[in-house]
Amino acid sequence: DISKLPASLVDDVVVPVPQEIFLSLDKLGNQDWRGEIKVSGYDKLGKRSQIALLLGVVVADGFVAVQAEDRKKVEDIGGHVMRLSKALGVSESVTSHAQSIIESAQENDWRTIRQELDKVQESVRQAMAELRDEELAELVAIGGWLRGTEALASILTKHYSEAGADILNQPDLVAHLDKQISRMPMGTRNAGVVKEIRKGLDDLKPLLRNGSGGTIPSASVVKVHGITTALVARIIANQG
Repeated sequence: DISKLPASLVDDVVVPVPQEIFLSLDKLGNQDWRGEIKVSGYDKLGKRSQIALLLGVVVADGFVAVQAEDRKKVEDIGGHVMRLSKALGVSESVTSHAQSIIESAQENDWRTIRQELDKVQESVRQAMAELRDEELAELVAIGGWLRGTEALASILTKHYSEAGADILNQPDLVAHLDKQISRMPMGTRNAGVVKEIRKGLDDLKPLLRNGSGGTIPSASVVKVHGITTALVARIIANQG
């Protein structure tokens, strides 16, 4: 029930706080979340738009690592967050969260790690607003959403359930993300990877909507997984 989630209202679209999105993954029960963690390959940095998208991917991967309760991977992600935030020029705002992630991982304090991961995006947003680079904060959110959706779809392709698929029912949110890209400066929205993401969002819109049977069918989940996996791979590989 998205109305019960802490969220912000943007253009009449409810955008859930990242932490609460991942709390909904608990509905899926015990899954092989460890097998869904990426963590590696985050060393290829390109333009600021790609770095912002990559930071979002890393933060989302952090939530997956928390689901798996993988201390080492969470520590690695804390290091990646510090490196990427420094590349964006916002390390002063994010370093404390990243350090807390690393320290909390050593103590297996998963609740604090989720809270700190959640604060990273808001800290980046505030810092970017001060630098008049709000579009980069939006790209962080988009990167995180793509990675989270990829992880969820991956689990559902292996263990499909109507309740799990219902978490993907968010066409209005996809439309909102597309609108945010359309408002970005031409140089940003025409960058290869951002342009590809916008096309991917268009392909995802009809898939992330309940069908005639009142739910998202497994065939659509497979397509969602394919699209998001390809986009996340492009972000990580710094292609375009």
